[in-house]
Amino acid sequence: MTQFSVIIPVYNAEKTLSRCLDSLLCQDLQNTEIILINDGSQDGSPAICRAYAERCDRIRYYSQDNAGVSAARNAGLAHAQGDYILFVDSDDAVTPDYLRIISEQIAKTNCDLLLFGATKSTGETVFAPESISLENGTEIAKALSSFMKAGKLGPPWGKAFRSQIIREHAICFPEQLAIAEDLTFVVRYCVHVETLAAISTQLYQVFVDNQESLSRKTRKNLYASLRDASLSILSAAEESELGAAEKRMYLDAASWLYYRSVYSAGKEAAKYAASPTERRKEIRKICDYFNSKRVRSYSTKGFLISLPIRLRASALIEWMTLKRLGK
Repeated sequence: MTQFSVIIPVYNAEKTLSRCLDSLLCQDLQNTEIILINDGSQDGSPAICRAYAERCDRIRYYSQDNAGVSAARNAGLAHAQGDYILFVDSDDAVTPDYLRIISEQIAKTNCDLLLFGATKSTGETVFAPESISLENGTEIAKALSSFMKAGKLGPPWGKAFRSQIIREHAICFPEQLAIAEDLTFVVRYCVHVETLAAISTQLYQVFVDNQESLSRKTRKNLYASLRDASLSILSAAEESELGAAEKRMYLDAASWLYYRSVYSAGKEAAKYAASPTERRKEIRKICDYFNSKRVRSYSTKGFLISLPIRLRASALIEWMTLKRLGK
């Protein structure tokens, strides 16, 4: 029996891939398979993948033409045979007790979704959820929607997913999205979760030495990608079969993210705007783009964050972005 399928998308990761795989190979892999998906790498990554697959029969290696991280993760899901799915990025690593602790927690709670902590390679905490074990739908929706609002739910790493739920509901990563495709996948999964567990133990290590990361680059059309992603997340909540109270919690969080994206895009616009006048002009354009889709606010805070956008109050948004949200 295979309990875990660890899916690792690989793209030009020759400098970090061995570190990632070694962190897994030092653990008990008797009930675990590691699935490597080479997404058209142009460096030495394929040779590293093949070498590790020959070394360990628990590693399965597949290769495809470059199609993006979502396509690579979806390919991994198609090959996965484990009862639970884990995702690891090829430039990250896991702690030596990663699989043992996850297995113990699943045995203890039989959860549909397990959340666990993560830390940066610099030692900074990325995520450390309070330890919980929930079976009440309202409490689960409240906890997960709260994580959504706080920007802590997105990455697929730091979670264990029950593969049966993924298969039954045909959940996959949206390959058409350029950003937040991981959060869309997670939200599509979360609306089917009936048992949730979380531990604060930091089992995942995020390395921050990649200077080519998209988060470090200026993206002039970020607002369009953010809007597409936000609408996809909103649709996942709207199309769910949850009760009215639980659905409202997810819709509130999705609406919050939709309007919060304008402030993120405004912050990005500040990187390349030639002057304050040009920056405010860009912010008004972003507001118009988001206002073309009428998205309801479900709470007072949600309404307050959306109001400046609906009014195209570029000066106020600029101040909130640079002076408050930009901190």
